[in-house]
Formats: sequence, structure tokens, C-alpha cells
Amino acid sequence: MLFSNPLRWLAVAGAAFLLWTACAPLRRPASAPAAAPSPAPKPPRVWTLEHPSQPGASEDWWPLFWRRRYEVWASGKLKNYPFEPKDAPPAPFDSTPLGKINRQGEVVTENPTPLPEASIHETEPWGDPGCVWPIRARWSMEWEERFSNWIQTSVDANFLARHNIAVDCADAPYALRWIFARMHGLPQGAHNVDGAVFGNWNTRFADLPTSDVWAGDQRFRAALEYVLDKYVQGRSIPYDAYPIALMPEAAALRPGTVVADKTHVRIIHRIDPGAYRPIRHLSATVPSKVRALADEALSAAIPNDGVGWGIVNWSWWDYDFARHRYRCVPDRMMPGFSLEQYEPGLHELPAGRIHLAYQGAGRRATPTEGRKVLREMIADLVETLRVRREVVDDGWAYYANRPRDRDKKTRAYDDFSTPARDARLRRKVREIEEQTQSHGLSPEQLGEEMAKIEIPIAAGRTISLRTFVERLMEGKASPQPWDPPYRRWGFDAPFVEQTP
Repeated sequence: MLFSNPLRWLAVAGAAFLLWTACAPLRRPASAPAAAPSPAPKPPRVWTLEHPSQPGASEDWWPLFWRRRYEVWASGKLKNYPFEPKDAPPAPFDSTPLGKINRQGEVVTENPTPLPEASIHETEPWGDPGCVWPIRARWSMEWEERFSNWIQTSVDANFLARHNIAVDCADAPYALRWIFARMHGLPQGAHNVDGAVFGNWNTRFADLPTSDVWAGDQRFRAALEYVLDKYVQGRSIPYDAYPIALMPEAAALRPGTVVADKTHVRIIHRIDPGAYRPIRHLSATVPSKVRALADEALSAAIPNDGVGWGIVNWSWWDYDFARHRYRCVPDRMMPGFSLEQYEPGLHELPAGRIHLAYQGAGRRATPTEGRKVLREMIADLVETLRVRREVVDDGWAYYANRPRDRDKKTRAYDDFSTPARDARLRRKVREIEEQTQSHGLSPEQLGEEMAKIEIPIAAGRTISLRTFVERLMEGKASPQPWDPPYRRWGFDAPFVEQTP
């Protein structure tokens, strides 16, 4: 027996110990690499405007400009500064909702947004090396005039499509504003619907290469796509724009001005005093994709959705020294600010009055010229229907293979349904009918003009404008995105073979 012989037991035990020792490396897990020493905490970034430049250091003109501006601000003598002066306590957060009257007795035109004390994204007014683009200028009326001229002379309905930029209705005006700001080194940001900001000073895309030409700038293109996708919505407008006076003497309504209601956003493209309806705008629609923009005249079919909406100009972004960040200049400090378009009882934009104010001398339409005016308005109606067909076709392509999808709370429903669009179409038709009457033309003459025009509604299929308008006004044209095209265009039976 093993344990009956102590010497034999000790020998076996010794052998077992030696075997256990030899196998230790096989039993132990691989030893973890030595823990790297904790990195030393980074020193706080020094905001150089608060410190004199290093002796012998050379700074270019733009940092020197901001250093001088900061020093004047710190002395309390900076004129026309849009934010709180040096050592003034920050204004308390005002939670008064948009359109209501605040404690100062003023109508609130900006969504309330609490501001942090200092930005985590930038330290200097000219931006960090990794920012989307460096800032080399401040917004001013001179820059606004250049922006207007660029919109009117260099931008057309195919501008964004030529550069392969996908947009929806809210995106298109923002994209044009961002491109111009990038071209000229101007500060530009955008709010989301919760008031969060993304601006060109952000370093999120610092790892991407940049370029002198905006269209080939990978960093800018990635940032633009990001801000349009993650931040911009129609409801961003009250954060990023302010209401303006409408008459020519105010010099506020110009190319680049935005026209917005709660369902659609447009940007004024040109003002032609020689036309009977001088104010024209460009717009996209949902969903976001590369597309030609619609080119139409300002219409009374645009509802007045109240304070913060309507005809608005872009707010300027300027640097707040106390908070070390860019902010929108308060609405009431912006040129051309006015509440006149929110007069009680005004349910639609006063398009007719605005067009008359901007017409050149001698361009008042006479009864004999009524048909010309009518044809202009009908052409805009046709343009709107071109975009509607695009939405109908895209909607059918999506829903044809999803026969059980009938959820009205989805993004697809918002993208491909047309209740708001069809309501605007009906308002446009009524506007045309009113103009027909005011120019001494009969409903029959209007019908004759519409009957001459064929609207493409499917491959190889058209419908006369008069027929569609009749079906639209009778409520036969379906706005539901899952309905096949024949129902969307007011037919009772399929006009082409379709897959259910």
C-alpha cells in the first residue's frame, strides 16, 4: 500500500511536486502586458486672446484683428457688440416660447436655447487647424450683398445636383448658405430642433483632407453631409433665421432670403422687376436625394404659420468673447428685422402685394395681358406637378413590395405622402382662379389654357392639366404613398399594368 510505506509516499509526493512545478507555465494564463503608465493630464488649452502674443512671434492679420477686437471688448468700449459686454452677468435663460411675449414685453422670435459658458469645440475666433474651414471674415451687409449676387447669378435649379449634393426641402437653402460661407471663410453653423449647434469651427472631421476648392474638399463635403443629415430640419429655421420687413425700401427681401412654413422651405433665387411676378424661389422636396430644384414664383399658397416662420433672413454667426464660442446674433440686432408680416388675420403670405411692390415701372398687368400672367402661373403649377410625380414614383417603388406597410408614423410615410403638397396645389389653383377673374378672363378661358397642357404621370402616360385639376379639386387624387400611381393621379382604374 502506498501510505503504508512512508519512504515510498515521500518519493511519490516529491515527484508530483516536480511535475506540478514543470507544468506551471501551461496552467497559468498568458501574462498581461505591463499596464501603460497613465498619460499625464493635458494642460488646459490656453485661449490666446486672453494672453499677449509671445515676444518675437509673428501673427497674420486675422489673429491680430481679433486680438485688437478682444482688447477693446475687455476695456468695455467695443461698439455694436451683439452680446453681453465685459464683466456683465450673462442674461438669464428666457424660456418664453416662440411667438409669446417675454418679460421685456417683446414678442419672442427665436426658440429659447440655454447656452453653455464655453464651447468645447473651439478656442479661437479663426478656428482650430482641424476645423471644417478656417474663418477669415465676419458677416456684414457687404457679405450679404455678395451672397445675394451669388445666389442670383451663379446658382440655378441644377447647381446642387451638378455637385452631387443630396438635399430635401430644408436642406437646400442651408446647403447653399454653407457653400457660400465655405467659399469665403465666413462663420456658419446650424441648429437642430433641440437647439444643439454644429458649425464650421467643429473638429469632428479633422482626420479628412481639405482643399482650396470647396467642391473637392473632402472635409467640407463630409461635414456638409453630416449637418444636413443630423441637424437641419424645417423646424431649425426659427433658430437660424429672423423675420424681416417685406417692402423694397427696407432692402431686406433679396436673393438668399428664405421662405418657410412648417411643411416646406424655399430660398429666393432672383428678383426680376420686369416680370409680373418678380419674386422667384428654388426648393427641393423629401426624401433627400440628388435632384433638380423646383423654380417657382412666390405664391399666396404659402401659409403664414406665425412668428419664426414666413419670409426670413439668415442670422449672422459672431463670436461671443465671454463664452468662447460662436452664436447667432440676436434677432432684434439684425438688419431689416420686423414683425410686420405677422399682422392679425394674415393667414397666407401676401404674395400679390409683394409682387406689386417689386415690379418695375410700367409693368402693371392690364386685362389684355391677363393671359400672359395666367400662363406664368400655370407654368409654376406644372413645375409643382413635376415634383409631385417624382414623389409618387418614388413612393410606389418603395411600397409596391411592402403591401402590409400602412404605418403613418414612419419616415417613409412623411417622405412619400402628399397631403400638404396637395393642399398647396389646391391653394395655387384657387389663386389662379382669382387672378383669372381679376384680369377679366372667364373660367372657360382658364380651362382652355389648362387643356392645352399635358402632364406626364407615368411612362408613356399623360393627363391634361385641366383633367387633373378637376380631379384634385374633387378630392380624387390620393395623397397616400402606398396607393398605386393611377389612384395618386385621380383615376378609378389602372392605366398601365401594375404589380399590386
